Amino acid sequence: MKTKAPLRCALVGTDTLRGKELKGVLEDKRFPAQVMEFYDTDVEEEFSKLTEFRGEPKVIHPLDKSLLDGLDIVFLAADPKLNRELGRLAREGRFRAVDVAESFGGDASVPVVVVGVNDERTRRLNPRLAANPHPVTVILSHVFDALRGPYGIAKALAFVLEPASLGRVFL
Repeated sequence: MKTKAPLRCALVGTDTLRGKELKGVLEDKRFPAQVMEFYDTDVEEEFSKLTEFRGEPKVIHPLDKSLLDGLDIVFLAADPKLNRELGRLAREGRFRAVDVAESFGGDASVPVVVVGVNDERTRRLNPRLAANPHPVTVILSHVFDALRGPYGIAKALAFVLEPASLGRVFL
């Protein structure tokens, strides 16, 4: 029986809200990463910022793109401009990346992955770069996927309003 090699991963954008949330999910779900490195663009000096992962202190490194080369998965939770730049490097084959910050919305060349809904398509495409949709889309995808079989739903349309407290204020 062939065993899979342990995953070597990184999270770029550790201190963003999505980065913090993703780090928590990876811990809670016991994501099988042997190596998990953390990077953030606001870290200027090595060893100046720490986080915790699986009960152990971890250094948040300043971003050096060359350190991502050869990693199995790089989670992109930084700002959209940086995520798109790192996505380009992933497409070049330097590493595989998953965008969790919606940086590739509208880019039809980047497959949108909803685990448990379109797994087979994702395995078939085997992309170097994949994107997670908005969290509401993930929830609705699971609901509609469950209803598709018994009720024959072929298409659904949803209109989601963002709370005013999270939106822009116009004066």
